[in-house]
Amino acid sequence: VLPLFRFVEEHTTLSDSNLDGAGWALTVYETCFSEERGLFRAGLDGSEEYTRHANLFALLSGLAEEKDRPRLLRALCGEELPGLGTPFLQGWEMLAAAEAGELEFFRRKLEEVWGYMLDQGATTFWEGCGKYESEQDYCAFYGRPYGASLCHAWASGPAFLLPRVLMGLAPVEDGWKTFRCRPAAGFGDFCC
Repeated sequence: VLPLFRFVEEHTTLSDSNLDGAGWALTVYETCFSEERGLFRAGLDGSEEYTRHANLFALLSGLAEEKDRPRLLRALCGEELPGLGTPFLQGWEMLAAAEAGELEFFRRKLEEVWGYMLDQGATTFWEGCGKYESEQDYCAFYGRPYGASLCHAWASGPAFLLPRVLMGLAPVEDGWKTFRCRPAAGFGDFCC
């Protein structure tokens, strides 16, 4: 967060008229988007590091322009960008893909991340994802031998994603006073 504050300080003054949302979006877009690569850079410093985080949040937040969205989506659904290390972030990646109609990517990631947990006998949501040589390797996290949580609420993506993506459930009014239900095409055939 601090680099963002430094960025704000360097690019605005108190009388700056670009302090509205559209002005910020344009400033961040111009600073972070590479026309050559068709991707968002990871930082505000002009480095050439490209990550899934920057690009998936550009899609979900609406920062990405319509013309750039297909390229960002291809990068997220492919192997071009470094992988994400937690189910929490993979859930956001899956949502971005699903909202763009990439249900096969959604299904594959669901099986790869949470299906793997189930295959390992999990009855809770694990903090990390990926295949490891041993339980000890899996449990090592944050440089600590047993730093990983095996009951991690932030990794409970399917609890939100399955109703949202497959059933199309979303609130229309605050408090879900009214809601919409638009099941995804092929919802009845969806299985992991």
